[in-house]
Amino acid sequence: MSIVVTRTEAALSADTSFQSMNNQFASSGLSLVVPSGVSQISSISMGVSSVATGADFCSGFKLTGTALQEGDATFMGPAIAQAASSGTGVANCVMQEKTALGVTSGNTLDIQIAVTTAATIDCSCTIQFE
Repeated sequence: MSIVVTRTEAALSADTSFQSMNNQFASSGLSLVVPSGVSQISSISMGVSSVATGADFCSGFKLTGTALQEGDATFMGPAIAQAASSGTGVANCVMQEKTALGVTSGNTLDIQIAVTTAATIDCSCTIQFE
């Protein structure tokens, strides 16, 4: 059985400290409990955007919580490089990583994001449980 969960943030004031992603588009303040019948996270997809002129940063996504059997997992996320004045920056910033992270059903999981240079961003993260 495969179950997919997504979390999003819009207009997030991101910086070098990890912040929880607990929204799903219009729904906010969501917790994430690992569904029953699954034993691992098989993939993580990460997307980031920023419309700020001159935005230039790398992102990192972190999975943390009591559900992870071997502790926290941190992934390199998409990088953004916007033009300093005019022109076009990055058009598509989505990454997907295959994993085999063991999880415990019924326990909590927190998806977090940080960036190398402070920026206002939109971001999304989808994890697939199997």
